[in-house]
Amino acid sequence: MKPLLFLTADYANITRDGKLNVMGIFNDVFSYNFPTRHPSIYLVGKLGAELEEYGQIRHFTIKLLDEDTNQIMDVAGQFVIPKSESSRRPEVNLILELKDVVFPKAGVYQFVLLIEKNRECELSLYVNQIEAPNWKMADLESLYEGFGFIIKHGQNHDIVKHPNFPHLRSTLPRHIQLAKGHVEYAVKLVDKLSELQKQSEG
Repeated sequence: MKPLLFLTADYANITRDGKLNVMGIFNDVFSYNFPTRHPSIYLVGKLGAELEEYGQIRHFTIKLLDEDTNQIMDVAGQFVIPKSESSRRPEVNLILELKDVVFPKAGVYQFVLLIEKNRECELSLYVNQIEAPNWKMADLESLYEGFGFIIKHGQNHDIVKHPNFPHLRSTLPRHIQLAKGHVEYAVKLVDKLSELQKQSEG
């Protein structure tokens, strides 16, 4: 088989008429602390087969390796090579959602695709550590409100809550400058919100 496409994205699906939709292709992940958890990664692959392979079953494995080739995770499955129209080579679309992927440290990771134990292609994912900025309350409020959160101001604390997912909430002190943990938690809430929105749309 010949790899035609292999990438990571925020979301992907296949329409009823066989079109492959991919949204938010990325090769970088950013985090303040490690180990870090990424709530959802879509792995998307497109493979080309030969005409005589129609109807055959192929087994695949996708491995995630760190810079020292230590295996972080793997997922396996199988697919049937479809019948092609006219004399065109048949193509196979693979979409896998990987949930709660944990990256132990910053570095370059590799997704490796094996078919029948043969290494067909690989994809680099760059996991980067960033420093928390010197955020002020106004900056954090802009982040929350930009993703639809509602902020109720109190005398000593502010309550942040999303109207559609009320369990996504946070408490903020009425300080001019925020602690690093408040920014990190806000990013986690936004990530969780994105995951829940995808589930409700699906």
